[in-house]
Amino acid sequence: MRYGIHKHLSHRCAEVRHEYLRHRGYGREYVFHSLRHSFSTALLQADVRGVTVDFLMGHLTGKLAVDRYSDGISFQQREEAIRKIKYDVTDRDLTEA
Repeated sequence: MRYGIHKHLSHRCAEVRHEYLRHRGYGREYVFHSLRHSFSTALLQADVRGVTVDFLMGHLTGKLAVDRYSDGISFQQREEAIRKIKYDVTDRDLTEA
């Protein structure tokens, strides 16, 4: 079974994440893809668009020249896009363990 260990590690990571979120008072509706959804939404709300969002989300752009023959956006472009995001962190997030 070639991918057996990866499946096991992925499952264990999901269990640990679930236990952590439950301990912090979050319900079952908070799953890994909630983070992806939030990240994507934050990028769009920060006026990051197009190929930059595609690359940061790990998606193909649908354009052969970009997807096959490009190394994608530079590290600097990725960093600039991520720095545009405004994080709304509450005291609860910072003080609870």
